[in-house]
Amino acid sequence: MQRQFSRSSIWLWIATALSIGVLAVTSIFVTKSIQREADSWQWVVHTREVLERLQMVLTSINSAEAAQRGFLVSGAEEHFAAYRQEAEAVPEEVDRLHALTADNPGQQKRIQELRLLIAQRVSLLENVLQLKLQGVEIDPALLESGRQQKAAIVGRAGAIRAEEQRLLQERQSRVERARQELVIAVGAVFALSFGLLILLRTLAERDAARLRLESEQLRTARLQLLEANQMLEQRVQERTEQITEANAELQGFAHTVAHDLRAPLRNVEGFAAALLEDESERLSEEGKLFTSRIQAAVARMDRLITDLLAYSHLSRSELQLRQVDVGRVMQTVQRDLEAQINETGARITIEEPMPRVWANEGMLVQVLANLLSNALKFVAPGKHPQVHISTVAVSGKARILIADNGIGIDPVHRERIFRVFERLHGQEQYPGTGIGLAIVKKAIERMGGTVEVDNVLEGGTRFAIELPVAPRSNG
Repeated sequence: MQRQFSRSSIWLWIATALSIGVLAVTSIFVTKSIQREADSWQWVVHTREVLERLQMVLTSINSAEAAQRGFLVSGAEEHFAAYRQEAEAVPEEVDRLHALTADNPGQQKRIQELRLLIAQRVSLLENVLQLKLQGVEIDPALLESGRQQKAAIVGRAGAIRAEEQRLLQERQSRVERARQELVIAVGAVFALSFGLLILLRTLAERDAARLRLESEQLRTARLQLLEANQMLEQRVQERTEQITEANAELQGFAHTVAHDLRAPLRNVEGFAAALLEDESERLSEEGKLFTSRIQAAVARMDRLITDLLAYSHLSRSELQLRQVDVGRVMQTVQRDLEAQINETGARITIEEPMPRVWANEGMLVQVLANLLSNALKFVAPGKHPQVHISTVAVSGKARILIADNGIGIDPVHRERIFRVFERLHGQEQYPGTGIGLAIVKKAIERMGGTVEVDNVLEGGTRFAIELPVAPRSNG
């Protein structure tokens, strides 16, 4: 009987030791499989980011071309300004694309070639524009050369995209292989645990005297299995976070798609302007009216896309806060809105001194510009806008007050006005996109502040923004 017990103990210890060893090895394999899957997924995300950045490069050059054509056709200043803005943005987009492919010498070489082709294309666009400004007739050979340049850019971009698509497919295959390895490893863990339970049960039935010891070993194995499951849950959570990041990048892709809408819009606007300018005598009054409405609709759509992109950027951009001088920000805002201020005959008063707050300067400029622009726009007909800007300190925060003599806001609508696309007035009476105040609220909240609105006794509206006060530097 003693020999039987000893033999059972030996087999029990051998089986237990082997099971624990295999479980440990399998757990290590599971961990490595999860790590390989995570690494492969990061490269998939990186490849998609490169493809998105390449699309943004092409979008910028296409937008520059569309704006230049719009200016050549209509001579409108907004097309000229849009062309300058897009042409200046192209090198920056190429630099970002080049930085993203630092790990791929082949792609770096193709991007350098693409950079040269784009520089030649932008130079030709500029030459044609200068000829237009000088009143010189444009040689058709220049336009043919431009088409050849565009074909070369598309071809080089296609080569870059093809390489990234190949890498994407390869890296997605790695993710799939890693996922299969993980499934196999997890299955092996559970199969091993199941086999161990059967072995323990068999030994317990053969040797009742060893039941307590076998039960203890079974409890130990279960604890190990629980730890392995907890580790798997943690890895799944990490993978979920990575998927969330990928979804954020998809939102960035949607931003690029929205950006592409501007090119056809500008084409439509350019052709409508050309109709009014070149075919005015042949158009009926109703035709002229319809064409003007097309121009107005295109302008509203362009403003809507711009505001949507700005609102999307607030949610996705990396926010850096620092000390910001509100007085300097107000000078920038007044300079940007100088034309609107002069056109409306507005009177703007600012109480000095203005504080320094902890904020993002670019966002604060956009917030105050939106609020001041609304104050200049939402006034009764025949009434000159009057805007008073002041600040007060409230418990370590600066409260910036913007009061106007406009039409006011009904208290029941004070929450609605901060939602996207919420408008209280018709487009014909007070044009706009209904996104400006949504941008204000989103930006202030991202900077750790609050925004409120109420009516003033003498009529009008007062917006109150609270932001943390930044200490003044001794220097």
